[in-house]
Amino acid sequence: MLLSRKRKNFIFTFVKTKLFRDPKVIKREAIHIVGIHSRMSLAENTTQQLWQSFGPRKKEIVHRADAGSYSIQIYDDSFLKEPFLPTTFFEKWAGVAVMSFKKIPQGLEVLQIPEGHWAVFEYQGLPRDFGDLVKYVMTDWLPHSPYELDARPQFEYMDENYKGPMDPLSQEEFWVPLVK
Repeated sequence: MLLSRKRKNFIFTFVKTKLFRDPKVIKREAIHIVGIHSRMSLAENTTQQLWQSFGPRKKEIVHRADAGSYSIQIYDDSFLKEPFLPTTFFEKWAGVAVMSFKKIPQGLEVLQIPEGHWAVFEYQGLPRDFGDLVKYVMTDWLPHSPYELDARPQFEYMDENYKGPMDPLSQEEFWVPLVK
């Protein structure tokens, strides 16, 4: 069955709108993180092991700023200049936000995400489909927006609506740093 051009555009827009809504663009103060990190690539992805190591340690952290968790990606300086490939290495953090860096449990480390402007995208689904959102942000939304990607860390924020990596109803936010 052939669809008219108008009908094809409607279907694409409907799917895009349903899955990838326009983000909120906000300014946020610096975020103080306590957690653990590992160097990895998408081809050698050890995210699951990182969270399995960090998960039991969350209860040791005092002065938490909120109840959520942060999955943070820090890319090398070449990230904005070279194509991102499955073999591109980056630093991945599993952590929580704190109000103070006092009383850090032994074996955990600190990270400060600088203040700035962010595009905050909502995502619901499985981790295996998250790449579709990232592709949409980097190849469709960002180039057509008035913003540029900043070299600060990118992160996912998971609050009480995150039901775990195996639940398709899990919700999280994808925070993309912007130059404004």
